[in-house]
Amino acid sequence: MLIEFINVKTSGVGLALVKQKHGLQIILAAALGLLPGCVGIFAVVSLYTHGLLTFGALLTACIATFGDEAFFMFSIMPKQALIMSAILFVIAIVAGFLVDMLKKKNPIAENPENLHFQIHDDCHTEGEHHTSPNEKRYVFYRILTIVLVILFGCGICFDWFGEDDSIVEMFSLSHPVEPTNGLSGESIMFLVVVGLTLLLLLTSGHHFFQEHIVNHVIKKHLIKIFSWVFVILLLLAIVKQFVDLEAIVDKNYGDYLFLLIAVLIGLIPESGPHLVVLFLFADGIVPFTTLIANSILQEGHGGLPLLAERPKSFVGLKLIKLLIAVSVGVLGIIFK
Repeated sequence: MLIEFINVKTSGVGLALVKQKHGLQIILAAALGLLPGCVGIFAVVSLYTHGLLTFGALLTACIATFGDEAFFMFSIMPKQALIMSAILFVIAIVAGFLVDMLKKKNPIAENPENLHFQIHDDCHTEGEHHTSPNEKRYVFYRILTIVLVILFGCGICFDWFGEDDSIVEMFSLSHPVEPTNGLSGESIMFLVVVGLTLLLLLTSGHHFFQEHIVNHVIKKHLIKIFSWVFVILLLLAIVKQFVDLEAIVDKNYGDYLFLLIAVLIGLIPESGPHLVVLFLFADGIVPFTTLIANSILQEGHGGLPLLAERPKSFVGLKLIKLLIAVSVGVLGIIFK
């Protein structure tokens, strides 16, 4: 919700100012790519297809991002998520500068009017009241969302979820978080987000809540992430009943086999399937570098609009990222 709010309020103003400054483009693209979810990468793809960013900047953002998986990774393993973000940021910056040194031109897209991140005119007239036949329904949705967010905050404060049975242990992480007295750093972080989210829910206009929170964040992201997490956890639980994954890792080819799987999954231009690699890492099946390789190769579902409008750029992007991802993964296995 917070990322969506920032995207709407800034409206992309000022991004065109960096068109002639390639170095600034690379840094901006990396920062946008690191934003969890699709907003940052959608903005970069749209700016690229409009000729405002170079191919190197596009590559930078697509390496830095790891889609909706970022939301989940930051929730169950924030330390590893921050480390991976820093590593991806460095790799993305270096790769972007190198590519721009070799590729100077960036042709304007054939359909420059086709924007992919949504900023509606109504977002800038929130002070005006617009009646809607569905307004009462969305008022109920707003109240329900506020109540759920408050309950979540209370659950953190009063330890309703139980530190001893934390979500980290549910996913069989190799290094589960030890229970602590009082609120942990992660709990404090969640409470800050809860406070900001409540402020946003209480002050945002009807249009923003309806279009951006309900129709985008909840319907497109929340339901999809929950569905993918549920299905993948179920499938992995079934597989682990019949296949000894740890035994495969112990074999000489095990790490390379899982790297191949991670790379193949990374080629999918969609958020969700990549959670398989995240859970394998959480279970200690694959090394951290294999997870990084998968993250380098994927770009969430930000690759879908790029594939639709600039298929050659999409293929070139994937080939370059494939080379980088395999190199990182192999080196990680060798020096494991």
